[in-house]
Amino acid sequence: MIEEGPSPNNYYHSIASNGLLIMEDNDTSLYMDYLEGTWGGLTTSIESLESDAEKGRITHSNNSYTEILDEKYYFISSLPIGDNEFDRENALLELDMESREIREILPEEGFNTIAKNEDTLFVGTDERIYAIDLETNEILWENDDGISSSWFPQFSLTDNNIVFSSWEILEVYSQETGELIYEDEGFFYDVATDGDMFYGLMNVSDYGDGEIQIISFHEEDGRQEELTETASIDHVYDENNVTLDLINNRFFVKVENGILAYDASSYDHLWTDAYGTIDDQDTDDDFSYYMYSAYSDDYIYIYTEALGSASTDSKNLFSVLDAATGEVLEHYHLGSDAAAGPFLDEATGKVMIYYNEGDTSTAYIRDIQ
Repeated sequence: MIEEGPSPNNYYHSIASNGLLIMEDNDTSLYMDYLEGTWGGLTTSIESLESDAEKGRITHSNNSYTEILDEKYYFISSLPIGDNEFDRENALLELDMESREIREILPEEGFNTIAKNEDTLFVGTDERIYAIDLETNEILWENDDGISSSWFPQFSLTDNNIVFSSWEILEVYSQETGELIYEDEGFFYDVATDGDMFYGLMNVSDYGDGEIQIISFHEEDGRQEELTETASIDHVYDENNVTLDLINNRFFVKVENGILAYDASSYDHLWTDAYGTIDDQDTDDDFSYYMYSAYSDDYIYIYTEALGSASTDSKNLFSVLDAATGEVLEHYHLGSDAAAGPFLDEATGKVMIYYNEGDTSTAYIRDIQ
């Protein structure tokens, strides 16, 4: 049970790692040790952030991008310049999720998307793409062309290159030099990488009802082949919630109301678990469904938010699925108020979902299977 636990309804994004839950609204993040149920506990040598870090409530730039990469949390915050509290500039900050220490990476920096390979951070903005040595905080190289699209941009890493994808274009850059190697136009929801290969989840239809397909690419040679048949889905409301994951030789395509699984060797469709209209599966109730997932090698943990109509109360569900078959192994009702998660925290070996019911907040925690 969580004392003074805020409702996830008030926060648009939540992430968790190393026992730390971070809940973000447009300009503030809350930090909670979810194993203890306590807020705060961060430390920093940045004087202007010391009080906020101790309280566990830190202001970040409006609508800034945030990421957890290798147990480090990257975000943009506005820091004072000199002695004048009102004269401020943005800085790129790093929170070590294990030590809970915040440090400054670079002043006057923002990002649209980032990725990390060991001690090198790759940063993409509208103005430039660049690489930072996180040991020295020095910029290793710059590409002054900037990312080509700010429409849900994303960096993914192959063995040697950076894959930039968005809803307009896909581009491949060298990790060593920042040189543009390959580009392909298209509506790419997400990318999954494996060695020198990567896989794009592409909307191959016109805007409207979706026809999605997994397409393979080589990091140097570009597009290879269409791996799967097209799958029809309703035009989804939350298109930023469409993801592609490659785990234990299976592809998982998640849209807002379901998951499709494919064998990554044969590309055969294995199973679909869905609410609403996906692969011709329908429900006869009055709910709109939104699904959020986390994956281990053998199990999928799912939080389903079922929004009711004027005459039907909302309900929230937590489920455990067999990743090989899609069989629902466990199924729980979490009440009708908002939840955040599920979060698979490999550092603690736990799966956690945080939810409210009335005036009570709860962190439901279980071991990763």
